[in-house]
Amino acid sequence: MSATARGIRRQRHDAAERPFIVIWESTRACPLTCRHCRAEAVPDRDPRELGTAAAKDLLGVRMAERTTRLARWVLALTGGGLLTAVAGPAAGWRPAVALGSTAQVTKLRQETPDAWVFNGIAAQYAKRPLKAAAGERVRFWVVAAGPSDGIAFHLVGTVFDTLYKEGAHLLKPDKAGGAQVLDLATAQGGFVETTFPEAGHYAFVDHDTRHADAGAHGMVEVSD
Repeated sequence: MSATARGIRRQRHDAAERPFIVIWESTRACPLTCRHCRAEAVPDRDPRELGTAAAKDLLGVRMAERTTRLARWVLALTGGGLLTAVAGPAAGWRPAVALGSTAQVTKLRQETPDAWVFNGIAAQYAKRPLKAAAGERVRFWVVAAGPSDGIAFHLVGTVFDTLYKEGAHLLKPDKAGGAQVLDLATAQGGFVETTFPEAGHYAFVDHDTRHADAGAHGMVEVSD
């Protein structure tokens, strides 16, 4: 952009070829049905959506090639719920987060959201259980995405023999002891491991019952 004598800025390049803001609607899948939503949200992901590898290729290579010639640019990743992630410029990927509508923010402040979820959809793993085999070692990666509440990840019917939290092992299989829960504050992450002793159905929950009752629960279906 260039400044004229009157202070009006005019573009020096074709924005279609070198945009300074790119908005990517990464998904239309969302557990909410907000009347104000301009995205016409649907409950399940479209099979044509980009997977993780294709998305990384787009962000890391193709989009960077089209935008790095600009001194500054902004990429907005949107779709799928309350938060919009904003990153820019291309070199450095400095992220920011923008909250959604006034109604959503009000519910957030009052701690009365429509649902608490695992991976974006309330109770999805109760309807479509995770699969495992008896005697198989299984790892659960957990991130307390928040934006306000942490999580107490608990698996009913077995004990965790491995617990990794915020970059450090707190429990390993070759050490004595066991863990019932992986407790994470907002924005923390980690994983737990266990071996299912026999076939059956093993429930997992966020042990804060407000969260579990509102959708943060699921099931692991274990076969012989």
